Amino acid sequence: YQRRVRAKHPVRPDPEQTPEEIAKEFICAEFPSAEEVIKSARHMMAKEIAYEPPIRREFKEQYNSYAVLSTTPTEKGQREIDVFHYYRDIKRIVKKPVDNI
Repeated sequence: YQRRVRAKHPVRPDPEQTPEEIAKEFICAEFPSAEEVIKSARHMMAKEIAYEPPIRREFKEQYNSYAVLSTTPTEKGQREIDVFHYYRDIKRIVKKPVDNI
């Protein structure tokens, strides 16, 4: 199943057009703006991910393979988080892979 999904919908890491430019091609009476097209497409994909275990599994694998987490403290955090603070280990994280969390 996953191979069929990948074959039908290959991942394009750097598309030539922005999502907004692509969405403009689908504007109609039901979706009057690019924002509405994107919102509806996002909703449709969320349903697809939620209902199909193989797609959920593939999404999770992709997320764990590529997602990273970075944090920076606020001004208050810079003042209050010291070496004894509970959140000292996560005060500054730079591109930590989420599968290592």
